[in-house]
Amino acid sequence: MKYDSRMGIAYDTLFYSVFYFNFDRIKKDYQEHYGVTEKDFSFYYRLKESISTPPPELYPFFYWDLLRPSFLSNRYYHDFRFGQEDFLSFLSRIEIDPSLRQSVFEYYVGPLNETSTLDNMELIKQILKMDADRELILQLINLSASFESVLQTLFSFLKKTYLLVEDLHVQNKAHVQKLLKIYDTDNFLMNLHMLGAFEYEHESKKDRDSISLLNAAIILQKGTYETGYKFVFGGKCSAQLDKSMIDFQISSRELCEALGNPIKYDILMYLKDTEATATQLTDVLILSRQTVNRHLLWLFRNWFIFVSKRKGPEVYYQINRHFFTYAKRALYEFAENFENDSAENKESEENENVEKTDN
Repeated sequence: MKYDSRMGIAYDTLFYSVFYFNFDRIKKDYQEHYGVTEKDFSFYYRLKESISTPPPELYPFFYWDLLRPSFLSNRYYHDFRFGQEDFLSFLSRIEIDPSLRQSVFEYYVGPLNETSTLDNMELIKQILKMDADRELILQLINLSASFESVLQTLFSFLKKTYLLVEDLHVQNKAHVQKLLKIYDTDNFLMNLHMLGAFEYEHESKKDRDSISLLNAAIILQKGTYETGYKFVFGGKCSAQLDKSMIDFQISSRELCEALGNPIKYDILMYLKDTEATATQLTDVLILSRQTVNRHLLWLFRNWFIFVSKRKGPEVYYQINRHFFTYAKRALYEFAENFENDSAENKESEENENVEKTDN
């Protein structure tokens, strides 16, 4: 598989701002679930010293709740021409896209209705109804009033950031080569099947992999823009898949937590025969979007569900049946603990009765 530095540099250029605006949340999540240490954030700290602070009005482009990607990360995944362009040409294309303004707002509030345009109070009302971060709501309202000026600020900031990220990758070429040597790409691809969410069949000569210095530490691209299918992974994706290779490391505690929590249980039962988005689950379960997202994140992180498809701003989730195949083992082992205790207690009681009879 060929190495393509353009992907990692493009990814890191976006992810720097995603990190900046969501750092505490991401750091806590990565340390708790992906084995990331303080050392893994060293490249981010180095860039932070040289990159000017992103203006707060850029927040809607980079907000990430750990479940759905940031707006620009999502745009990069769907629109970046893998294997054909670098980040600056990608920016040039989307900068002149007339649908960009509408797509930003629809990413957060959903399809705009007939009375809700980008220039009236109906859009503001839809933004105010969002169950979301207060700062995000504030900056979306600001964005609706001054989109063109914010857009100029955004692209100017990203172009400057790109040059510094590119330089960071050049300076750390030896480190990149070291990561590539220790990363087992073939093993990674082979185990994609275990997650059920990917349709990996065979390796192509057009496949590319790349390194992210910020998101600790690998990016893998499957396919190209032309082939129409692609996989892009960030974070310690090898560690994530390692979890699936050890029977998903299912513990009886995780299983009991999922099935014993009424909201998680209801989500799993609803997804048993269909796929659904967070919005649909919010309507069905009559809960806040924030509550549903929190439980979806837990179920997703612990392999109970997977992302089955993305349609515009919506992410569809589905039961991971591979998980429950392995979950049977955890459930049986959990039950056996009590069966063994019961058998041992019964045997002990019988021995005591025999002793009393003998006496």
